[in-house]
Amino acid sequence: MSTAAALATHFLCQPIRPAWSRTAFLAPQSLLRPSMGAGSHGQLSQAERQSGPLSDSLAFLWKLYEKSHQPSRRALIIQQIGRTPGSFDLLERLGALPLSEDEMLALIESLARHPDPRQLPLLQALYRRCWSQPRFQQEILLAAGRTRSEAGLRFLQEIYASAWHRPEYRQTVIRALGFQASAEAVAMLVRLSAQSETDLHLQRSIIKALGYSSCAASARVLEQMLTRYPQPEMRALTWRALAATGSDTAVEVLRRSLSQTKSPKDRQALNAALKKAYRD
Repeated sequence: MSTAAALATHFLCQPIRPAWSRTAFLAPQSLLRPSMGAGSHGQLSQAERQSGPLSDSLAFLWKLYEKSHQPSRRALIIQQIGRTPGSFDLLERLGALPLSEDEMLALIESLARHPDPRQLPLLQALYRRCWSQPRFQQEILLAAGRTRSEAGLRFLQEIYASAWHRPEYRQTVIRALGFQASAEAVAMLVRLSAQSETDLHLQRSIIKALGYSSCAASARVLEQMLTRYPQPEMRALTWRALAATGSDTAVEVLRRSLSQTKSPKDRQALNAALKKAYRD
């Protein structure tokens, strides 16, 4: 068997990996509609001419994609493209093609797995394209947050402002702001928290997002949350978020809380949080 044939067999015989957060935001397989349809070979060739030369491995995967007609196999190839170094230009090329929902899912996964500020225009285009698929849009918002770019932050701010009637979108933007992990994103989370201090559901989402951000600024905000929300459930959630930041500031806050706590249950929770903070 030739090397190319062996590689093709290896790629196409693997099961398609599930999205890293499929259970939260992506449509179940039963809802996937093939009507989006993959492009013809002519369309692919035209797209191919629009980009520069590819590495040998990416060129091989592109030809494999061209020759395949099954959406599930094409999705698997897109996943492999996303795992290959230097794949952004090819992912961008794929984003301009008609894609099945399996392929679109694989493309979003690949972009989220290797965030890059250059992705933002493509993510915005995919967001508009998936206007009738809210769960795909929510996954795209999370990927936009992971780019950690100023343009990504502006995009998230715009979506939050326009989603006043879509609480699930606002929840997703809050989570994405945590992934954004900039001082400006933390400041926006602080503003959102101050605007709805009595909404504990929103506050829990903000606390979790601050934990995702993994920065000292978030740890200081979480320290204030401990005072503002002393309820046992909120306090335990805040300790876990502090641990998730993995910052020296978080360790300092957790150690101070431990020294002031006598409850065996709380001390156990704080010790667990400290262990996680040290590991991170």
